[in-house]
Amino acid sequence: MACHFSFNLIDSIWVGRLIGPAALAAVSTAGFYIWVALSLGEMVEIGLIAVAARRHGEGNPERAARAAAAAVAYALMAGFVVSIAGWLVMGSMFRVMKVPSEVATLGHAYLSTWLLGAPLVFGFFAIEATFRAAGDTRTPFLMLAGSVCFSIALDPLLIEDALWYASPADIAELREIISDMAAAVDRYDPTGFVHANWQLHARIAAVSPSPVLRSLYVNLLDQIESHTLDVLPASDHPLPEYIAERQVLHAAIIDALDDRDRDRALRLIAEHNTSS
Repeated sequence: MACHFSFNLIDSIWVGRLIGPAALAAVSTAGFYIWVALSLGEMVEIGLIAVAARRHGEGNPERAARAAAAAVAYALMAGFVVSIAGWLVMGSMFRVMKVPSEVATLGHAYLSTWLLGAPLVFGFFAIEATFRAAGDTRTPFLMLAGSVCFSIALDPLLIEDALWYASPADIAELREIISDMAAAVDRYDPTGFVHANWQLHARIAAVSPSPVLRSLYVNLLDQIESHTLDVLPASDHPLPEYIAERQVLHAAIIDALDDRDRDRALRLIAEHNTSS
């Protein structure tokens, strides 16, 4: 739960720095509903672990499997209910809080995007709990690796959208994040570098006009980041050289977006995905 709450905190820090106080207020205000929703998701996970682990301890894996299947179905249904409830109450919620109209508009956009992925978040809670109850930690890791591969497959789609829809303001914000990555390289801060890296990917996703694509990609990033303990080079390069090379590559991608150079952007994103 602490990891999930930290996502909203990280969002607040970056949104406040890169977009402004109104957007920061919007994220913070919408965060109250997200916290309640995540707490409900944690209830599903805790309940399933308790029931399924007891059934495994009794030597009855069939009953544990039935409990897990029921919990996954319940979690997905609960996620849909939370999404629908969120869309129904968000207008009233912002009015009751008496936030300025600009904050309410931005909060509505932020929360609507998150709610699209709520069933997947709830489903992940239940599936992860199923394996944890059985003492299997390897399978959730493989699921996470699959999420990484899926997010890589989405990168070209997001780059295509960014080529067409990125405004000068979008490019300026992306360059600010690139500067943060460069600063992390200069002070040799791998953790700061990887957080800025995730922020850059999320900001590129925000350019896409597709709310489904944005939500899917951002939720995948959240799941990946929540399990990322460190940044490690993919080859035998020393870590300082590796993060410096990654920063240069990301800067080149943003340059290609700014130049609207489709071929160069796609070539660079292919290099990004094969060398990460």
